Amino acid sequence: MFIGIGTTIPEITNLPGQTGGAIPLDIFYLSNAFCSNASDPTPTVIGNKGAGTFSSTNGIVFADSGSNTNSSTGVIDISASTAGATYTITYTDIDAATDTFVLTLNALDDATFAYSDTLYFQSTATPTPTVNLPGGTFTAGAGLVFLNSSTGQISLDQSTVGNYTITYTTSGVCPNTSTQPIEIRALAQVNNVYSMEFDVASDYIDIGNVTDLNNLTAFSTSSWINYSGTPVTTSHIFLSGGTSSSNRFYVQLLSSTQIRYGSGSAFDNVSTSTISSGSWHHIATVHNGTSLDVYLDGVKQNSSPVTVVAPTANIGDDFTIGRYSISPGYYWNGKLDEIGIFNTALTGEQVLAIYEQTETGKTANLDNLTTPPVAWYRMGD
Repeated sequence: MFIGIGTTIPEITNLPGQTGGAIPLDIFYLSNAFCSNASDPTPTVIGNKGAGTFSSTNGIVFADSGSNTNSSTGVIDISASTAGATYTITYTDIDAATDTFVLTLNALDDATFAYSDTLYFQSTATPTPTVNLPGGTFTAGAGLVFLNSSTGQISLDQSTVGNYTITYTTSGVCPNTSTQPIEIRALAQVNNVYSMEFDVASDYIDIGNVTDLNNLTAFSTSSWINYSGTPVTTSHIFLSGGTSSSNRFYVQLLSSTQIRYGSGSAFDNVSTSTISSGSWHHIATVHNGTSLDVYLDGVKQNSSPVTVVAPTANIGDDFTIGRYSISPGYYWNGKLDEIGIFNTALTGEQVLAIYEQTETGKTANLDNLTTPPVAWYRMGD
């Protein structure tokens, strides 16, 4: 409409909700929801008269007041506020006019995940982590190969030896990340296919005292054995230590061709499976402070571990390969190779890795385990 000179201007009427031409009070933030890592949001106030104050239900902290009341700016201190709840924010003007805004502060997604170990060998089974909030994505540096980047399952045999940082990024309402270091090693090393051969009459090796084993609550052994002939009624021992029946350690082949692992005078464990003559078998024994475990070719033999009631003392004294250390006899008949002695309890995964890394011309490099052996007898290599 054109208004000429001398024309009377029509009166402007009030909009709905207005009195006297005033704009109604209104406050708002740029979003109704923020994540707990967002920048501190500032509100917009429309139609205010003078300088009012902001307040909120418990849990919100305003940056300028340090509490949930008496804020002149309404800027929310996100890091100081409590995430995971919905709040009502109220603005009160100097003329007692009020307006409210409902705001949700969301916590970051739970990005927690965990692999069962931080050290893996290329030949071991593919590990998959536990994930608290599935649906995200796993990433790592070049060289580490995932079979599935959604589950985090690693292809160890396709991955390159090295150290990696694995990152998990969620895909929920408030994406978050967490990390875990992983090391991949090649456990195998060259083996010249040498071993020591013992006869049942007199051959043995007296190592002396392996003092690193004495008075321990946990220790382990790793051995490759190859028995010759048919076992006789008298058992054949290939590893032994200690100087008395109450403080002793021994690993022997029974006439049943089962492996028996004993520690002390009353505690021993017998393998479920048997071994065959003329073939190489890997035997691992683990004394973890509370039980005795025996592994045959990477497989734990006892579903119910034999209970140990006390640490074994002095089992490192008079350590012997090829016969019983306490009383001469029980000589081994056959070959022995790669005898490793550890002053810690090997995990089942470590035992399996030692077994699986052996192939023609190669054997496991025990020094590459998380805790290397305190003694390692390669028997000719």
